[in-house]
Amino acid sequence: MSEREKDSARTNPPRRRSHLVRADVLSRRTLSTGVVELALRTHPPVDAAPGQFVEVDCRPAGVLLRRPFSVSGAGPGGSLTLVVRAVGPGTTWLAERGPGDSLDLLAPCGKARRLEVRGKRLLLVGGGIGTPPLYRFAEAHRAEAATVELLAGAATGEEVRGYLAAAPDGIVTHAASEDGGEGLCGLVTAALEARLKEVLFEKETPLVVTCGPEAMLGCVAELCRAHDVECRVLLEALMACGTGLCRGCAVPASDGGYLLVCQDGPLFDARELAWPLPPTPRPVRFEVESTPPAPEESLKTRLGPLTLDTPILVASGTAGYGPELDRLGGLEGVGAVVTKTVTREPREGNPPPRVAETPAGMLNSIGLANVGLERFLAEVLPETLALGLPVVVNVGGSTEEEYVEVAGRLAAAKGISALELNVSCPNVSRGGLQFGTEPEGLYKLTHRVKEVARDLPLFVKLTPNVTDVTSPAGAALEGGADGLTLINTLLGMVVDVGRSRPVFGRGVGGLSGPAVRPVAVRMVAQVRAAFPDAPIIGTGGIEDWHDAAEHIIAGANAVSLGTVNFYSPDAARGIALGLRRLLARHGMTGIGELTGSLKI
Repeated sequence: MSEREKDSARTNPPRRRSHLVRADVLSRRTLSTGVVELALRTHPPVDAAPGQFVEVDCRPAGVLLRRPFSVSGAGPGGSLTLVVRAVGPGTTWLAERGPGDSLDLLAPCGKARRLEVRGKRLLLVGGGIGTPPLYRFAEAHRAEAATVELLAGAATGEEVRGYLAAAPDGIVTHAASEDGGEGLCGLVTAALEARLKEVLFEKETPLVVTCGPEAMLGCVAELCRAHDVECRVLLEALMACGTGLCRGCAVPASDGGYLLVCQDGPLFDARELAWPLPPTPRPVRFEVESTPPAPEESLKTRLGPLTLDTPILVASGTAGYGPELDRLGGLEGVGAVVTKTVTREPREGNPPPRVAETPAGMLNSIGLANVGLERFLAEVLPETLALGLPVVVNVGGSTEEEYVEVAGRLAAAKGISALELNVSCPNVSRGGLQFGTEPEGLYKLTHRVKEVARDLPLFVKLTPNVTDVTSPAGAALEGGADGLTLINTLLGMVVDVGRSRPVFGRGVGGLSGPAVRPVAVRMVAQVRAAFPDAPIIGTGGIEDWHDAAEHIIAGANAVSLGTVNFYSPDAARGIALGLRRLLARHGMTGIGELTGSLKI
């Protein structure tokens, strides 16, 4: 065996095979706001080395991928400890588990690496939720190391105290908090710099192991390089598998190429990595909950010719004609109501079944069921206008003449604020989608409708079922549209396996919900880049303020809430508040500053 192979064998023990195991929750302890410690018993027993992690199935929370969690403690008989910070739906669900609950784990994951610590001062440097994974190193190496010290930092003193409460007994601890609530007022890296100088002055040999946000890790690595100190970094990453199947958790290597966090790590020598590391995309929401919201006036929105109190609309077909959602308390925070599609004649809609649930979304085949133009003008419109909000009427038709007739009649009615042209519905046999996919026909239709709409603002709702969305967008704007709505539903199909037939009578339906959000955001960004001055309403997969912010940053002047109205009819209120908090967090005075702020 070569010296290199011998060295590798010393530092890289044989890989433990990952297994699917069941873990029973033995206890749950709250460490600080949103942070809990879970004690588990695994079946069969899992032996996790320092730095290794487990992949937890959080699908009961509605998330698709397993979530990786570093092991903060391990004992005999397969006992494991995880520290969980509730941020997104997956971590929130996990943080709520307690005695009697069971978890589905893939464990242990990652490479087990030994540390040469004999006679050295082991300095463990943790940032936020990156602190608990370091406890295993303290437990495993306290007998060999000359001394073990934990330097823990977080945004608040409360959070730091919580982490320290879960730390192993018998180790020296140093705290740092950005709010000054515990220990040093400032960053944990400042505490490390001071401690390194003291240790080196005393002629001791330190070894630093650190875990936390990438920016903090980069700072720690640089401090260690400057002082010629050994540094190991424990990386956390978003990963689809945790076992090397997807190769998605790549980080740049110092000698070129990439290393995988799940296979080559997660513990690395800092010299193995190319700094600075790219920020890790995580299923973590940008936090604004503790930020006092900006004034309500900050949400005032210019949407082409319209001025709205908030940039939040309700999407056509998902809120009735407005009063239906109002009866559920769903109009608080809404800046304008978009009605169900109105056609010249009443429509019964498609035969049932009309809806089918899919992972992260739903398919619908409603078929533009509506009361028809005459009844809408006589009975429905007065009730909708009585809501006191701007009213946008969605217009549908089977032919150009029908669109033009309906738009002309609506333009003559009093009180309507704008029209939205539905040229993108996939659930009807004639009209709808055919106009939205043919730029020449869309230009002609938009031009004719705008002529009869006159001064009434006209928005065109575009289909995502095209190769290049900028082509119909340009046709609509050239035809006279005052703005665009992006996007309508994606074409999809659900099959009844027992009958070998589509669930819907028409075969296909329109896919909506969180599954379509990345597509919608991409198309909003594309159209914004192609048409910098076009007013855009972004819609597709918006569940909360964070989703709305994605659309707005990508280029939407306003957003429309759709499928979320079915299961969270009061979503607009929370979205409005969250956007105000986000503006305050960024120091912005108005929502317009956020619009189109995407950096590519």
